[in-house]
Amino acid sequence: YVQDVKVEEDGLLVNRALEDGYELIKVKAPVLLTAIKELNEPRYMNVKYIFDTANKEIKIWSADDIDVNKDELGLKGSPTKVKKSMTKEAKGAGEIINEVPQEAVKHVLGKLKEKHYI
Repeated sequence: YVQDVKVEEDGLLVNRALEDGYELIKVKAPVLLTAIKELNEPRYMNVKYIFDTANKEIKIWSADDIDVNKDELGLKGSPTKVKKSMTKEAKGAGEIINEVPQEAVKHVLGKLKEKHYI
């Protein structure tokens, strides 16, 4: 199992856990790796970065801001054909936001900041 991975210019440097030790190997992408659970332990954010990013502007992009064929977007552009779909019944209270997308994004971001999620 992979215990540690470092990205390098010409591939990945992988520290592989063995029964009696470790093996350091270099592999080229694409590659499939199986990792031990400790590899993905969440790191706590640095307080300085939290304060630095708290008031930064979040840029909102639309399809007009990126180089994309609009015929390939949304339901019309999806290569997937859905035969049937169902909606689960809501289990908790929700809030319907009837605003233009840009204002709706600001509203949702405000709620997330209010609850200290971001």
